[in-house]
Amino acid sequence: MAIKKLSIAEVKIGMYVHSLDISWFQHPFLRNSFIISSEEDLAKLQKCGATYVYVDTERGLYNFETINQDYGRDLVSKWRLKGIDEGECAKLQDIVPRQEELKTSRKIYYQTRKILEDAYHRAARGKPINWNEIFKVADAAVESVFRNKDAFLSLGMIKNYDAYTFYHSLNVSCLCITVGRYLLFDKEDLIALGVGALLHDIGKVRIPAKIINKPGRLTEEEFSIIKKHPEYSQEILSRCPHIRWDSIHLAYQHHERFDGSGYPLGLKGFRINQFALIAAIADVFDAMTSDRPYRSAMSPAVAMARMLEQGERDFCFSYLLKFIQCLGIYPIGTVVELDSRQIGIVTEINHLNLERPIILA
Repeated sequence: MAIKKLSIAEVKIGMYVHSLDISWFQHPFLRNSFIISSEEDLAKLQKCGATYVYVDTERGLYNFETINQDYGRDLVSKWRLKGIDEGECAKLQDIVPRQEELKTSRKIYYQTRKILEDAYHRAARGKPINWNEIFKVADAAVESVFRNKDAFLSLGMIKNYDAYTFYHSLNVSCLCITVGRYLLFDKEDLIALGVGALLHDIGKVRIPAKIINKPGRLTEEEFSIIKKHPEYSQEILSRCPHIRWDSIHLAYQHHERFDGSGYPLGLKGFRINQFALIAAIADVFDAMTSDRPYRSAMSPAVAMARMLEQGERDFCFSYLLKFIQCLGIYPIGTVVELDSRQIGIVTEINHLNLERPIILA
């Protein structure tokens, strides 16, 4: 937790208010801690009589890093030390402009969400999954990424607290397919990667909801129960007669860690399936940037910094760097404060210079 004291005039949309200098009875918000999500929230705050607020800079949507601060340079320098050129991603040619492809990819995204929800409900009732539909939407997602490398990825930033399980699986699939494209996977590999990522958590349908949604810390017994979900996912995916083993391994191994500290098998290094190495990164990133019952979302930039700290311990570091290179230091949708003190939102990744994304201010 990183708390910063601000005057009311300094508060911006997207900031997470940790506390005010007045009591709960004196302000109109339901809780003492909340996110400023609209102009209406901001107006309420300015009129409530508070003089200053304490904001948590690691929560909410507001990115307290400015475009020119050392944060971005530090990330880029790590890549250069590893001999990775951030301009490499720009060599992938787009067939369709991003804004045009967004119209198609948005339809694919929400169609996939419906099919994914149906698959989870079927699995929960012990009924067969409509595998043809799963493969069809994975194929459509891959085709979208081949037309434009960033359009489908930008939809992977969508969050929905009430339908977290479905959106998390969908977002992990978006991230995996896009990163796989940057790794120059062929179409068949990308479809297999997408299918495995879509269903990587489907085994959670067998875990009691009270454990999945518990707002506090899990007990050892509860954690041992939740650790069984990769095994359940593997079992469910194995019922598909034409699924690739890579997809099954992704679902079974996405909680393995590069240093051998993960589960269920404690695999180490490249004994972990390649697809699972990618999915582990996407899974953690989406979880860290989503609101959960036990904590609020981190900004994408903070999540990336945390993951870099975990680096070679938890992840395949070369894949982690490629992942950040693919998303950009400031992913699409990130709210940023410019040197001019203007607030802007990242609308496009500049793959030739990751420190300079395209911003709408």
